[in-house]
Amino acid sequence: MNIKIEVREIKKSYNGLDTIENISLVLKESRIVSIIGPSGCGKTTLFEIISGLDKPDRGTVFIDGEEFTGRTGRVSYMRQKDLLFPWMTILDNVSLPKILKGEEKEGAKKDALKFFEVFGLKGFENYYPNQLSGGMKQRAAFLRSYLFSSDIMLLDEPFGGLDAITRRKMQLWLQELIYKFKSSILFITHSVDEAIFLSDEIYVLSRRPATVVEVLEIKLKKPRDINVFSSAEFIKIKEEILTKLNI
Repeated sequence: MNIKIEVREIKKSYNGLDTIENISLVLKESRIVSIIGPSGCGKTTLFEIISGLDKPDRGTVFIDGEEFTGRTGRVSYMRQKDLLFPWMTILDNVSLPKILKGEEKEGAKKDALKFFEVFGLKGFENYYPNQLSGGMKQRAAFLRSYLFSSDIMLLDEPFGGLDAITRRKMQLWLQELIYKFKSSILFITHSVDEAIFLSDEIYVLSRRPATVVEVLEIKLKKPRDINVFSSAEFIKIKEEILTKLNI
């Protein structure tokens, strides 16, 4: 199985405040790896370094075996807020990555339209963001991220702002989508349940400065349904993570 992202011994400080201390991780092809840890421990900073938006004080980022430390444009990065432009239709919003990469506007729209049905957006092409529910806006934001880079995606708390019912629906939807497209995903979440449900592996981080406390391989059979949340194996994994987080 090919390694899509390898992070080696990343260290980062801001104004003398140590944020990340010696973090290494691996994301393999067609896997989803969750990163979970206390608020403010540096998870988003790690994503900014992996995406090239920030540089580490020490350490290296490899993508598909090539060093990408401090370089942008290779992976997609979806934050918790959908960041859709309110004055643009959903079709225009999701087509934007292709246009920015030099594709003609009409061609970009045509390519984007091919994915509207599978992303649950068919019929909403000409709607504006304020006309959609929270879950629908996240679907649109996810499609925009997918069209920027379909093989490697960084998702930073994408469902954190949703209500519990919508969030569970989105988790099930994302699982199906990952299975269909075989994307490799790094996923930040504060929800232990969400991390276990979606992941192949989980990296548990300490308080700031963040270090890797534990790496857990999640061997629950896939695809997973809502019954897994009450299974003995799920509960055992959850208890182990909570212990590592000192919760």
